Amino acid sequence: MLRIAVIVAVTALWTMVSCTDRPSSPSLASPAEGNRPPTVLSARLLNDPLSAAESAAVQVITEDPEHEAVTLSYQWYVDDVPLFGETNPTLSPAKFRRGQRVSVEITPADAKQKGPSYRVPPLSVSNAPPVVRSAMILQRDESSGNVIEALADASDPDLDPVSMTYRWYKNHVLVKEGEEAFLDAGGVAAGETVVVEVTARDPSGTSATVRSAPWSMGNRPPRIVSTPPVPKNSESYTYKVQAIDDDGDDLVYALEAAPTGMTIGERTGRIDWRVPQDQAGVQRVKIVVKDGRGGAALQEFDLHVTPLPPVARPGM
Repeated sequence: MLRIAVIVAVTALWTMVSCTDRPSSPSLASPAEGNRPPTVLSARLLNDPLSAAESAAVQVITEDPEHEAVTLSYQWYVDDVPLFGETNPTLSPAKFRRGQRVSVEITPADAKQKGPSYRVPPLSVSNAPPVVRSAMILQRDESSGNVIEALADASDPDLDPVSMTYRWYKNHVLVKEGEEAFLDAGGVAAGETVVVEVTARDPSGTSATVRSAPWSMGNRPPRIVSTPPVPKNSESYTYKVQAIDDDGDDLVYALEAAPTGMTIGERTGRIDWRVPQDQAGVQRVKIVVKDGRGGAALQEFDLHVTPLPPVARPGM
């Protein structure tokens, strides 16, 4: 006798009408004279345990006494309820959810008649753990300081709430672990590499860990952290510009725009100005701080100069 093994991808279920888990009664097709119908010798659902994270599959072994080709038809069930229209070899995982029971009824046929239907014992749908598809490292905007952020693409097939764990490595050494997706990169020097590993968890399971591509700290521009003071008088103005460079680069201070007579210390950042009385009004100041490696910081502000009242002469 010829035994034919058929493996079919399956996927899911929803519908209504109860059936037992034993082989069903023979098909109603009329037997052809001298022809014996094919039979299903065995069948089972693959992917045990079954979950909404992947397709189900059924393995079928059939036999035809006359060695004729055998075709199979399917009816899928969820919780013993037939799914209307789900008669294909495959079934979407969207058709079942955790806790339900999935089964399929298979009917063999040769060119002349159908054989008895066979009901596959059901499998219960288990929890599907969350999935992390990718992880990457981004540098946040400059206003956030030296902060890098892990961005992970994660989801849960059962729509369970998901929590994330991050493990940060600098030059292959673990420097931080926990649920924060951020790392202060102030201690990361130019040329050093950072990698983050991301793991997702739902109440019942844990995802596989996904590792990001290495991230390297490039040159970081300086930042001006001081605020221009309000002038104390109309005769002079002093401002000590303060800037920091997280790479430890030497900084050079300069004025790109300034009123006549204003100076700044190239290394100290100290601004001094003896206010001429003929420059009353609004004076624009633009400071630039450079790190010598292409990084720069700018600060602009206006000074409002009020002319001194005329000095009264004696006898006037």
